[in-house]
Amino acid sequence: MKVLDATLAAHFAQAVTTTTRLLRLERRDGQVFGFTAFDRDLAFDDGQGGGQVTYTAARGGALAALQSETGLGADNTEAGWLIDDAVVTEGDLLAGIWDGAGYRLMTVNYEDLTAGRVLIEEEGELAEITVVGDRGTAKCRSLRAKYEQNVGRRLLPGCWASLGDGDCGVQLLPALWGATEAVAAVGPRDAKVGDRRRPSGFNDRFFACTTAGTTGESEPTWNTTLGATTAETLTAAAWAATTAYAAGATLLENGLIFRSSGGTSGASEPAWPANPGDTVADNDITWTAFSATPAVWTAERALTVEATVNVVTDNATFTVTYAGDAPDALLTGGWLAMTGGLNAGLGMEVKAWGLSGPAVTLFRALPFALANGDTLTIAAGCAKDRAACKSFANILNLRAFPDLPGADARMKVYRAA
Repeated sequence: MKVLDATLAAHFAQAVTTTTRLLRLERRDGQVFGFTAFDRDLAFDDGQGGGQVTYTAARGGALAALQSETGLGADNTEAGWLIDDAVVTEGDLLAGIWDGAGYRLMTVNYEDLTAGRVLIEEEGELAEITVVGDRGTAKCRSLRAKYEQNVGRRLLPGCWASLGDGDCGVQLLPALWGATEAVAAVGPRDAKVGDRRRPSGFNDRFFACTTAGTTGESEPTWNTTLGATTAETLTAAAWAATTAYAAGATLLENGLIFRSSGGTSGASEPAWPANPGDTVADNDITWTAFSATPAVWTAERALTVEATVNVVTDNATFTVTYAGDAPDALLTGGWLAMTGGLNAGLGMEVKAWGLSGPAVTLFRALPFALANGDTLTIAAGCAKDRAACKSFANILNLRAFPDLPGADARMKVYRAA
């Protein structure tokens, strides 16, 4: 039941009313906008927090009739605007900047805004945003719409996980290599264990640790030949009294590597512990023990590459340059994320990754103009079937039931041999 302010209730009881609707939108970036179908702007504080908002008389702004349900049925209406370069732009709508924006819908007396408001819908989200010509429309769905969504997992022949998420476990972008750190011998990817690193100079290779140990004080010269190994080099001196040690400096003592927290050693040598992971205090330095076995890495194909736009045909077709060898077909069907240029922060699925150029074709054009020099990353795609999961050595994490009989199984005719 809606509760009305007494003044506003009395106004509604009159034969003629002066009411209009206000739509308050809060985008995911925190910016708040107000719109009204009235013929002038209205400044109004709805008392729900956020202070006064100016509700602009948007060009062509309109709200369709509100469909309201009893029980848990979702209320919904539709908002529309003529695209205005000052507030609602075509590029912003296509780029998804307005997707999922929270809304609040209310009715007020425009002749007496102090009379309060009728809250038609307190919270909801914009959905199904479309652009046709110079007009943009969006469905305003109440939060009760979430009760209409399927919850749980379905038994399907195809995998429902997304490549790289927690259910998949494949590392699309491992951590950068770090000096003097303990790394574990890598197991199969489907076990979700082990360590992978990428070099500071990105070169379309990941490196999987195949011999557990410790990294050196400086980054190694990576052997980027697929399947080739790179061994860390551990260089460490013996401890010295009253000596300044920078953070990260290492010693070789008691058969272990010890890394300094930074400071000056004491006048007498500390008692060195015997186990990796142990620490020992030395004046104002804390030494941490690591294994004295150098880590060994094996080069493998990177699942994410960094690139730069080179030649633009249109916003969905262009060539790129990047530091690496011949492009891999696994990037087809992947995800392109723009990191520079007008489209920075936006992304799109890759329809095709051609070896010549190399050329990128997107399933849908990016909303803003691409330019030579715009930077991007492309992550690998996945066909979401058993063969694809095997290619990632990740078969134990296949979130699919490829051998499940389909609905047509009962219609099959089996004949004796």
